[in-house]
Amino acid sequence: MSHASALRGMSSQEDARRYIEKNLPPVPIELPPDLNLRVGQEAVLRLAGEAGARRVIAKLVTGYGKSLAIVAAFAARERIDDSRFLLIVVPTDEQRGDFVRKAGELYNRIARRRTDVWDISGENELRAERAVRSGDCRIVVTTIQKLSRDASGARALLEISDQWMVAFDEIQYYARQKKPGAPISPWTQQADWLCNHPSVRFVLGVSATPVRSDGRLTYFGEWDLEIPPKVAIDEKAIRRVVAHLDTYTLDITLQGEDAPRRVKTSEIDGWAAREGLDIKDWEIRHDVRYHTKYISRVFGYAYQQLLEAQIDDDRASMIVFAMSVKHAETVAASFNSLAGERVADYIGVQAAGSAVSTDPQGKSDRDNRATIERFKAGQLRVLVQVAMASVGFDHQPACIGVFLNAIGETVLLSQMVGRVLRYTDRLPFAHIIASDDHPGSGLFRTMQDDYSIEEPDEPEPGNGGNGGSEPWPPFPSWRLIDVKYDRTKVFRPWGGNEGAAVAAAVESARVQRPSASQDDLETVVRRIFAEKERELEIEAAAVSAVDRLNAAKAQVRAAEGAVANAMFKARRMHSPPSAYAGDVKKTLSGHWVRSFGRGHKQMDAADFEKKHAWLREIFDLIKAGEIPTWLP
Repeated sequence: MSHASALRGMSSQEDARRYIEKNLPPVPIELPPDLNLRVGQEAVLRLAGEAGARRVIAKLVTGYGKSLAIVAAFAARERIDDSRFLLIVVPTDEQRGDFVRKAGELYNRIARRRTDVWDISGENELRAERAVRSGDCRIVVTTIQKLSRDASGARALLEISDQWMVAFDEIQYYARQKKPGAPISPWTQQADWLCNHPSVRFVLGVSATPVRSDGRLTYFGEWDLEIPPKVAIDEKAIRRVVAHLDTYTLDITLQGEDAPRRVKTSEIDGWAAREGLDIKDWEIRHDVRYHTKYISRVFGYAYQQLLEAQIDDDRASMIVFAMSVKHAETVAASFNSLAGERVADYIGVQAAGSAVSTDPQGKSDRDNRATIERFKAGQLRVLVQVAMASVGFDHQPACIGVFLNAIGETVLLSQMVGRVLRYTDRLPFAHIIASDDHPGSGLFRTMQDDYSIEEPDEPEPGNGGNGGSEPWPPFPSWRLIDVKYDRTKVFRPWGGNEGAAVAAAVESARVQRPSASQDDLETVVRRIFAEKERELEIEAAAVSAVDRLNAAKAQVRAAEGAVANAMFKARRMHSPPSAYAGDVKKTLSGHWVRSFGRGHKQMDAADFEKKHAWLREIFDLIKAGEIPTWLP
């Protein structure tokens, strides 16, 4: 069994550390007493210091400290007199800047001597070369785009010495050809050139998601180390995940109609069929995210979560993933309107035809970077981004991610979620907010399961959660602004009938007293809350058979997606996730019919509920490593 496979099965930090101490070589350098390496960083250091090692590829969870792992590995290579200089290759300018700022300080602590860190871009090339020749600089940083356009600076540096180590950040970007003889990308050509250059003694690759979305193997093949999320959570490297997936409705007005129709995005297929309309549901689901009403409803809930997070840490902030620069501009304006102050701004590239965007309405690089710096300085609470802060963006107070982007690509979505995973003691949870019809909703649910979310116990009704000193429920004043009663809504922290009663009571209060102050509203709501709760208990007992059937079907769809995601991870598949997920779902349906004799068209609500329980059992088996042999 490989180290990667063995570590992947570890369920705790203690198990992983015991395995590393027993099976990997000793740490080759003496670390400063105040530097505590995490499990994965120590494993990288041990393998990098192994005599005769030429390559290590590590999967380190987002927020796990790739900079420290790379610099520690370089210090280890120096100790065995194999590498004197380090070239770090990153995919974006944002990551390049982070490494330039961090690498020198980390090297000084680990190696106990100072070095300059240079990035080779533009006018810096000649100065970086002189610094390397003089011995003042031991670490150089560049982007793969720079190497692909002009590698002259790197060539000149490699000629100075034959003792170089090269570190690749985000190694999943370098793909092998699909079949022998097929061309490879310019990025992979540069990676191949560096890895095989006679001056390069050691290669280190790191990534949080080394699986490619197009199903192609990376140039580096399989990884040597993999740190599972449970270990990273134990070490407080990443946050636990809470997925807030909700149904949002929108008034859709068709051309020639007098009145709008209120339709849930999850109901568009059936609605369009009943109306005899030739409308693709994905088109409306995509366009609906541009609609101000939709944005406001999503942001109303997101704003609630942000305010709650700021109670624990006033630096708490949010990243919103938009679909275009124009969309991002609208989103930022909507959020500022909701908050009553300028708390949001957007970033997006300007150059049409670039690798990440074709939207000419974006901002200049200078404006984008100024906005990012304002966000990191706490002058903005919300950053709305398009294709700039999806990968490698590091800001620990960002603990809420709002997904309006309608992207279903698993690897990119995992990277986006990673932007809000970095742990702080005062903000231990990452909140993912999206509509329940988002293409990545299955991934979000799976991440909540994989990242070991432990729901806190709900307070008992009647005591306010604090021994009876406050009336139940405890309404914050801002919660009473524009709250709408939606039976499908998930209300936290109460849940169930209590949450629905809160919304119904507030809605009734707004109708009765439309211009009432917040204090008056609280009085009215508290008075009618108990009555509404009793009504809802009676209503819940009389849910129609159609509602029960639809709810059971939705549960089955979600469970099938969770099983498919779990299987993709368990099998380490290299086919596209969407295609593999389809195969898994077809196999599940076929096995169900063969085992229980009823297809979906013949099933009632009880059958769907039974199938949901069956799927959950399969999911639990996969998570435990006991994969049924009939699954693909």
